[in-house]
Amino acid sequence: MKVLWFSNTPSNAAAELGALSKGGGWISSLETLVTEATSIELGVAFFYPLEEDKKIVKGSTTYFAIALEEKNALTRIKDRFFLNLPTDTKIFKLLKIIDQFKPDLIHVFGSEEVFGMVAKYVNTPVVLHIQGILTPYLDNWFPRGVSNSSILFRTPLKDSIRGTGLYFDYRTISKMARRERQIFSYCKYYMGRTFWDESVSKLLSPGSFYYHCEEVIRPIFMEKKWKQPETAHPFVISTTINPNIYKGLDIILKTVRLIKEQTDLEFVWNIYGIDKGHQLVRLFENLLKDSFTSYPVVFHGPVNADQLVDRLTKSHVFVHPSHIDNSPNSVCEAMLLGMPVIAANTGGVSSLMKNGSEGVLYPDNDQYLLARNILDIALFPEKAVEMGVKARKRAVSRHEPGKIVEQLESIYTTILEQSRSKTIQHQVS
Repeated sequence: MKVLWFSNTPSNAAAELGALSKGGGWISSLETLVTEATSIELGVAFFYPLEEDKKIVKGSTTYFAIALEEKNALTRIKDRFFLNLPTDTKIFKLLKIIDQFKPDLIHVFGSEEVFGMVAKYVNTPVVLHIQGILTPYLDNWFPRGVSNSSILFRTPLKDSIRGTGLYFDYRTISKMARRERQIFSYCKYYMGRTFWDESVSKLLSPGSFYYHCEEVIRPIFMEKKWKQPETAHPFVISTTINPNIYKGLDIILKTVRLIKEQTDLEFVWNIYGIDKGHQLVRLFENLLKDSFTSYPVVFHGPVNADQLVDRLTKSHVFVHPSHIDNSPNSVCEAMLLGMPVIAANTGGVSSLMKNGSEGVLYPDNDQYLLARNILDIALFPEKAVEMGVKARKRAVSRHEPGKIVEQLESIYTTILEQSRSKTIQHQVS
C-alpha cells in the first residue's frame, strides 16, 4: 500500500533539511512506528522555506519539501493586508506530487493548511486527520470581554503599519477558516479522537465517514512517571501553553489574583511555552489592569521535551485553561506521566478523562471553580495521587503505539475498500 502524507512538519526529514529541531513531534513518532511495523510505502509532503523544491529518499520513505520562497518585506505586508494565503498558489505542486508518487490513499494532517483542497481535484481517496478545527475555534477565539477592535486599539503603530500582531492574526485565521469549510465540503473521510471532533466533522461534512484513531505521544512521556513532590510548599502548578489568544492566559491571571487575595496557599504557577515579554502577556495585563509580576507566576518560555518532563514531574498539578481545544497533547502528556490534571471543559477535552476520577473538568471562563479545584488538590494530596494513577492507566491504554498502528492500518484498508466499492457502483450505474 502506498500512502502519501501531507504534513505541517518535515517529520523525520528535519535533520536532512538542517532544521534546528530534528523531529520528535507526534507525527514523526507515528512515521517511525509505521515504517518499522508495517509494509506501507510512505511519501511525506510539506512546505519548507527553500528556494526550490527538494526530494529526499530516506529508507522506505520519500519526502517532498515544497519550497516556500522568502518574500520581501513589502510583499509580506501586502499579503497580510489583502489576506493572501501564500500556500494557496501551491496547489498545482501538491497535485504534481500526487501524480508523481501515485499513492493508493492520501492522508492529510490538519484542516488548517491548503493540503485538504486536493480532495477537490483527485479521485484518490483523501482522509483528513483532524487536529484542531478553525471554524468553531473562531467562535471561542477571544476571551470574555475581548474583541478584535479592542486589540487593534492596543496594537503598536509599527505593527499596524506592517500588518503584524494579534489583530491581523485573527483576520488571517478567519480567511483560513473559510478555506477550511471548503475542504470539509470536498473531503468525505475523517480521522479523529473525540466526540467533539466527530460531531463537528459530521456537521461541516454531511454524509462523511468518521474513524476513531488515537495519536502517538512522544515516548519520553511513556517512560517517566510522576510522583507527588515531598514538599507541599510551595504548591507547584504547571501549564503548557501555546502563544494563542484563546489558550487561557487571561484565566490564569484572574485565578492567581483570586488565590492570592482570598486564600493563604503558598504557590508558584509555572508557564511553559511562552515568555514574559510576549505580546499576549502585555495584552492581558493591559486589559485586566493587573500584572503577572504581582503574583508568583514564572514564564519559562519554550522548553524541550526532556526539560518539560523533568519540571512537570516536580509539580503538584497540571492545569489546562484553554477556552477551546480538541484533544490537547499537553493534557495527554500530563495524564501519561500520571499527574492530576485540571482542565477547562471545552471542545473535545471531556473525551480525554472521566471528570472527578481521572481528572477534573471545570466550566470554561470560571476562575472561581478553577481556584477551588486547585485548592482541593492542595488540601487532599491522596486524592491527587489516586487521580493521577487512574489518568495514567487510561492514557497508557489510549496511546499504546502498537494499538494505534493497528487502528491506522485498519482505517486505511477500510477507506480503500469503500472507495473501490463506490467506484464499481458508479461504473455499473
